[in-house]
Amino acid sequence: YVLTKASLKVKNVKRERYFKADYSVKTRSAFFRDYKNSGYTKGHMAPAGDMAFSKQAMKETFFMSNICPQIRPFNNGVWKELEENVRDWAYSKDELYITTGPIYYDNQFDKIGQNRVGVPDAFYKILIDKNNNKYDAIAFVVPHQKSNVPLREYATTIDEVEELTNIDFTYRFFGGKSDENIVEKEYNLGYWPINENRYKQR
Repeated sequence: YVLTKASLKVKNVKRERYFKADYSVKTRSAFFRDYKNSGYTKGHMAPAGDMAFSKQAMKETFFMSNICPQIRPFNNGVWKELEENVRDWAYSKDELYITTGPIYYDNQFDKIGQNRVGVPDAFYKILIDKNNNKYDAIAFVVPHQKSNVPLREYATTIDEVEELTNIDFTYRFFGGKSDENIVEKEYNLGYWPINENRYKQR
C-alpha cells in the first residue's frame, strides 16, 4: 500500500472495533473466534494507524486477511515501534510504498483455532521511497518474539526478504528496469533515521 504525508495529516477517524472474516479468501478465512484463548493477539499487517484517514480504509484493516497471530510483547513492542517509525518516514519523505507480511521458515509452525491459523516465525516490512527518478529502499525482518534488540539490527535488503519468502515483491513496481537490481541489493540506514526515543518506550 501507499502511505503519504497527506493521509497522515488528515484528522483520524475512530478506530474500528470489530474484526471481520474475509470471504473473498478462497482458501478459507480466519475468524475472530480462532484467536479466543489462543494466547495470541490479532496483529495488523497494514496498521490501522496508517489507514485512519478514511472510515472505509480503517474498516478494511480489520478484515481477518490483514491479521496474523502475534504474541503481545511483540505486537506492543518492536512491531509497534517499527510501525511508528514507518509513519515518521512517510511524513518526512511525503510518500512511501510499503509491503508487509509473515514469514514461515518450515512446516513446524504452531496453528490456532478451528481454522488452523498459522503462527508466523517472523515478519517483514519493505519500504520504497521514490524521489523523482531516484529510489531508496530498506527492509526489516523481525523474529516473532519479545525483543530488546535495537530496530536497526533487523534492517536488511529487499533481496534478503525475497530469498526468505520466495516472492518477487518489486517486479511490477520497477517494470523490469535496471533500478530494481540496484535498489534490492542495498540499504542506507542514514536515509532512514530511527527514532531512539521510540526504542526507549518499547
